[in-house]
Amino acid sequence: MRGWSAGALWQWIVRDDGRYREYQGALEAYVQGLALETISIADGADEEAVPKAKLQVETRLRVAGKVDRARWGEKVDHIGVMLDPLSELLREISERKMALLRGDAARVIEASHEIIAEPVGSAESVEDEI
Repeated sequence: MRGWSAGALWQWIVRDDGRYREYQGALEAYVQGLALETISIADGADEEAVPKAKLQVETRLRVAGKVDRARWGEKVDHIGVMLDPLSELLREISERKMALLRGDAARVIEASHEIIAEPVGSAESVEDEI
């Protein structure tokens, strides 16, 4: 086998703080690209491709949220209730797209641009999952 094994490469990266910071920066840039790619995936899905597009979007956002929690992870308010503003945004984009496909352009134009994050669960359900 030519080249470095994954383990040897990882050890080389983490042994040097500067190298590790560069790796982290590159990884964050990569997952930002993944997360932003979800918009074109959602916009490009026709009615039959929605389940596949939803899986692609959710997978990319989940990976992005694991790597860069501050930017793409689920937010937890001070009492432990999970908030997911990206899911709300994707839901609204999907609703507007479906309205356009149905020819209900007036509804899309009049739709509010304000995104309101709603609690996804109670504090007790979050504690149960932990």
